Amino acid sequence: MRHLSALKDMRQQELNRTKSGISSPIVKDALVTHIAFLDDQIAQLLAKIRKHVKSFPGLREQRALLTSIPGIGDLTAFRILAELPRWESFSTPNQVAAFAGLAPRLHQSGSSVRGRTHISKRGSARLRTALFMPAIVAQTHNPVMAAFAHRLLAAGKSKMAVVVAVMRKLLLLAFAVLKSGRPFDPHYATRLEFAS
Repeated sequence: MRHLSALKDMRQQELNRTKSGISSPIVKDALVTHIAFLDDQIAQLLAKIRKHVKSFPGLREQRALLTSIPGIGDLTAFRILAELPRWESFSTPNQVAAFAGLAPRLHQSGSSVRGRTHISKRGSARLRTALFMPAIVAQTHNPVMAAFAHRLLAAGKSKMAVVVAVMRKLLLLAFAVLKSGRPFDPHYATRLEFAS
């Protein structure tokens, strides 16, 4: 999954170069050829990842559980499974949030200086990256996340703070479906109160 991310980053860099106003036809052709090569490499690697997941019943079941959550597709499920090693070893949702660096951290000094709460960012940056776009999608397509985001926006939270809160909530939902072995149920998830 990390190699797939690296290939996609390279492809985006080359695509950006094609739009940067390069006038040399030789360079343009080289960029187009390299992008086509990267597209082929990405497709082949993704096919191998899918085949790998399908060949192991446990992974196949975990992928199905994760993709039952609206906003989490195959690629995000694969990245969560790759970047959340031994998820079974976590006993609480807060441990998972801390591992991902999505646990709230209060800035304070002594008894008089208190700043705003931020996420710790001490955990897995790759896991946070994997959850960013799904969090944005989930605010629209996942009724639980949409209601949660609306509540936070109404409380005066910034849009970025809401995205981070949804990232955390998605991760906790992912952990809950993996731990319970049951697919996402919006009625049950609405009743769950995760620490925000």
